[in-house]
Amino acid sequence: MGVTLMQLTPFGTTMNGQDVGQITLDNGTLRISVLTYGAILQSVHMNGVDHNLTLGTQSLADYEDKMQYYGTVIGPIVNRIAGAKVEIDGLEHRLEANQDRRHSLHSGSRGLHKQVWDIADYSDHSVTLKLRLGDGVCGLPGNREFAVIYQIEDATLTMTIKAISDEQTVMNIAHHGYWNLNGHGPFEGHSMQVAADAMLPTTDEGIPTGEIAPVDGTIFDLRQETRLVPDTHHFDHNWVLSDRRQTLRDVAWLRGQSGVSMTVSTTECGLQIYDGRDTDNHGFVNKAALAIEPQSWPDAPNHRSFPSIDLGAGEPYLQLSRYTFAKED
Repeated sequence: MGVTLMQLTPFGTTMNGQDVGQITLDNGTLRISVLTYGAILQSVHMNGVDHNLTLGTQSLADYEDKMQYYGTVIGPIVNRIAGAKVEIDGLEHRLEANQDRRHSLHSGSRGLHKQVWDIADYSDHSVTLKLRLGDGVCGLPGNREFAVIYQIEDATLTMTIKAISDEQTVMNIAHHGYWNLNGHGPFEGHSMQVAADAMLPTTDEGIPTGEIAPVDGTIFDLRQETRLVPDTHHFDHNWVLSDRRQTLRDVAWLRGQSGVSMTVSTTECGLQIYDGRDTDNHGFVNKAALAIEPQSWPDAPNHRSFPSIDLGAGEPYLQLSRYTFAKED
């Protein structure tokens, strides 16, 4: 393994006047760029591959607007909360109803993806970003502290997400990366495998119905490597990996026609996969990539049978996800 180099360069200024930096880590095998805005994973390049493996942009203005979910860390609650409300310790808390004026999506306009993070620590192979959200921000209780650690070793990117609150709250964080291992065009030509026997059906608004459905005989059955077809595989669903967090284990595999493959490992009990059906509104072709998002099951506070996302006062939140890349000769 070569020596990893870390570089910090200015990336621009947000609409409200905050400076944003770009951190680049390069170990000779893998090179990644991370932004302090939204803790965004902006680019992933592999030695011998001439294209970015994840969708990104050089425009901070786009990240603040139409590309607000590209490569960002989403929280305190990723995905949807029906009715934009949660009950915590017997009290109802109202969230921002930013989807159809009825539901909460990705924690609204003050979520982690809308914040400028501080660089708390760095080494020759990793960078740690930290952020604080005050009590009531995003409609949730607790003064909360967050940390995201990006680390590269050989051809593996490891992402560690930590959080803690001084009051009981709820927490379900995810990295919302868009992956196209071919570097261009729609995700057609990719094949995928997911270690899940069930998934969560949703309403037309993307809200889980509460049912846990077997994948047998459906387009969601990816237990064997499956060639993906954009016109057939319409995904914005959560695959059931387990009924609670686990130790780090391999859960999904993505392979492109370029010969690049990616293995996703995580501690999380769910995996949201989104087919990128709106990427043509953001400067790309339609379904230009797959969003692959390790997380807990969505809308959990409204489904008692789902794994809880409650986080007690002083209780540490810890999520590990690992992305391992390979290139066929």
